[in-house]
Amino acid sequence: MRNEYAGNLESAPAAELTFVELMSLTCDDIREKAVLCGCRFDEVTGFDEMRAVLYAEERDYFDSLKFVRRMTSFVLGRYSAKKALAAYFGEQDLHRILIKPGVFNHPVVLYPYRDSVQVTITHCDCLGAAIAYPETFPMGIDIERSDIGKITILEKQITAREKEQLALLPLAYEKGLTFLWTAKEALSKIMKTGLMAPFHFFEVGDMVYSPGGRIGGHFRNFPQYKVRSFCFGDYVFTVAFPKNAELSFGPDTSRRLYQLLETGHGSQYDQL
Repeated sequence: MRNEYAGNLESAPAAELTFVELMSLTCDDIREKAVLCGCRFDEVTGFDEMRAVLYAEERDYFDSLKFVRRMTSFVLGRYSAKKALAAYFGEQDLHRILIKPGVFNHPVVLYPYRDSVQVTITHCDCLGAAIAYPETFPMGIDIERSDIGKITILEKQITAREKEQLALLPLAYEKGLTFLWTAKEALSKIMKTGLMAPFHFFEVGDMVYSPGGRIGGHFRNFPQYKVRSFCFGDYVFTVAFPKNAELSFGPDTSRRLYQLLETGHGSQYDQL
């Protein structure tokens, strides 16, 4: 059931290709909020606006980067994360929010007036997204583009049971493989270790496909977590969160994700 947390957020002026959405998290009598930000980079947006939100040491790191692909992924991640966190905190000055890398390169939020709030970040091609969330509800996200040319590689990362379940879903095989990859990547971000463990540890079961390109599932070895995915165009957007929690998106979230992901392919940076 949706509550007063779920919905659209009015935020500070943003790039044309940015959206910010408020979501609700509930578990028994616990109710919290989370904020999703999605953004797309192109020549119109440019680096300048996104670079402007960086903290001084973040700018120093950004300026040290040599390759456009790495510059794009870094600034997409930081921009979307700061927009989500600013909306969560009600902060107008994004420079007050610092995101430092942890020992496993996971994002750690430093903000002077609030603690116990963290962020999960993803980027793919010219797309970036982040969710600001309370530590009481661990979350992880991932975006990936499905590619028939990656089938052989991705097949090596799934179990026999996962392959059998994929065959039962009304979904292109490469997109199903991409769903499994994003689910495991999202869970690894909750663990804050990245995909350093064998992939079968993150095995997904109980997969269910719903109309509109939605997929759900649970983790066999981590039964306290579940996953929800949206498939739009060539992309799969996935969120992992506690099994007993309910995550309610705002009424415009699906439409905004569709607009973001449908236009994500074909960036000049795809080939770099």
